[in-house]
Amino acid sequence: MHRVTVLLLCALCSTLEGMRDGATTSVSFNCPSTSSVCFISGMVFTNPKETLTLTNVENKRSLSIKTGQITALRMEHCKAFQSFQKVTIGHTQLQELCINRDFVQVVAEGNRIKTIHTDPIEEQKPSRLEILKLNNNELTDAGVLCQFKALKELHLENNQLSKLDMACFSQMLQLEKLLLAGNRLNHLATTIDTLELPALTTLDLRNNTLTELDERHWAFESLATLQLAFNNLTHVTENMTRFVDLREVSLSNNNWHCEPLDALLTVLQTNFAKIVDGDSDCQGISNSTICCKEEVVPSEGELFGELAKFTELEQRYNNTNTSLLERLAEIEAEFETKLNETRLTILRSNEEEYSESEGSDDSNERQPESGQVTTGTPKDQAEAEEKDETATNPAEEPVTEAASAKEKKCKPQKQIEAPDLNCTTHLEEIRRELQTLKDEIKPLQAKSQTEYLQLSLTTKLIKHEFRTAVQRGALKFKALANQLSELHLYMKSKFDSLKQ
Repeated sequence: MHRVTVLLLCALCSTLEGMRDGATTSVSFNCPSTSSVCFISGMVFTNPKETLTLTNVENKRSLSIKTGQITALRMEHCKAFQSFQKVTIGHTQLQELCINRDFVQVVAEGNRIKTIHTDPIEEQKPSRLEILKLNNNELTDAGVLCQFKALKELHLENNQLSKLDMACFSQMLQLEKLLLAGNRLNHLATTIDTLELPALTTLDLRNNTLTELDERHWAFESLATLQLAFNNLTHVTENMTRFVDLREVSLSNNNWHCEPLDALLTVLQTNFAKIVDGDSDCQGISNSTICCKEEVVPSEGELFGELAKFTELEQRYNNTNTSLLERLAEIEAEFETKLNETRLTILRSNEEEYSESEGSDDSNERQPESGQVTTGTPKDQAEAEEKDETATNPAEEPVTEAASAKEKKCKPQKQIEAPDLNCTTHLEEIRRELQTLKDEIKPLQAKSQTEYLQLSLTTKLIKHEFRTAVQRGALKFKALANQLSELHLYMKSKFDSLKQ
C-alpha cells in the first residue's frame, strides 16, 4: 500500500513538472455514435496552445459545432477534422479558422473571424472546397481565398472589406454565386484585362459605398442577377448590352445621374431585365421608380467668372513679381553705390597719407641747405660757388628736374596701410543685409511661381469644361432641332390627311 502511494505521488509530481515546463495539454471531444453527423454542443476551446482531438469519428463525413466558445482553430487543430468533408461552426466567437484542403463545404457564419489559416504553400494540393460561407464576420482581406479554385459559392456579406481585386476570382471557373453585400467597398478593381467567370449567375454588391461600377473587364456570360442597391453609384462605365442573360437588377438608393441612368434603363429594357426595387421619395424616369438627379454642369456665366478671377489673380501675381524685382534692383544698386563710396574713401585716405609722408621727406632734405655754414679752405669755397652757379644756370635746369624726378621714382614708396576697421565693418553689414533680403525674396518668388502654375492649370481645366459645355449644348440643340423637324413632318402629315 505504501508503495502504491509513492508511485501515485511520483506520477502527480511528474505531471505537475510537465505543466510547469510548458508541456501542451490535450482537449478531447466525443462524437455521438448514433448519428452519421458529429454533433458537438457547447464546445469550449479557448487556449489555442492546447491540442484538439475528436473521438468516435469513424464513418462520419460532417461536423456540426452548434454552440460554445472557441478562440482559434489553427492548422494543427484541423488534423482532428481530416475525416470530415462538411464543417459547420455556429456562434462560438471564433476569431481564427483553419480550412483543410479536403473540406468541401465550410459554414462559419456569425462569428468574429479575422484570420483564415490554410495549408502551407509547399504542401498545398488542389482544394476541394465548393461552398464557403463566412458572412457576418470581421474579415478585412479576402486575398487568402484566391487559392480555392473549385469554389461554387462564396458568401462574404457583412464583413469589413474595404478593397478587393476582382482578379482574385479569375481562376474560379465554377463560381456561381459571389455575395459581397454589406462591406465597405468603394471601388472594385480589376488588375487583368479580362475577368472571365463563365458560371457566375449572381453578383451581390448591395450596401457598400461604390461610386461607380467599372465592368469593362467583366466577361460574365451567365450573369442573371445583379444587386447594386444602397450604394453611391452615379453611373456605370460601360454598355451592359453584353449581359444578355441578365434578368433581375436592383438599383434603388443610389445617386444616379439622369442621363446615364436613362441609358442604363434602356439597355435593361432591351434585354428584358426586370428592376426588382425602386425609390419611394421621387418620381422615376423611363417608366421606373428609380430616382436620379441632373448632373450639375457649370454655366457659361460661371465659367467666365472663373476666367475673370484667374485674370485678376494673374495680374496680381505679375504686379507682385514686378515690385519684388524692382526692389531687388534698388537694393543691388544701393549696395554697389555704398561699395564704390567705401572704395573711394579708402583710396583718398591712402593718397593723403602718402602725400603727407612725401612732404615731410622733402622738408628734411631742404633744411640742411638753408642752414648751411661756410667753412673750410678757399678751394672748398670755390667748389661750392661753382655748384651754386650750376644750380642757378637756366640752361641746365631741365636736366636737374629730370634727375630729381628719376630720384623720386626710384625712391621706395611707403607701404599702404589696411583700411579703417569701421569701413570694413560697415561693408560686412551691408553684405549681410543684402543676403538676408535675398533669402527673404527667394521663398516669395518660389511661392509666386507655384501659384502661377496652379492658376495656369486651373485655367486649362476651366477652358476644357467650357468647351465641353459648349459641345454638350450644341448636341442638345441639334437633338432639339431634330425633334422639331420630326414634329413638323408629323403635323404636316396630319394636315395632309385632314385635307384628303
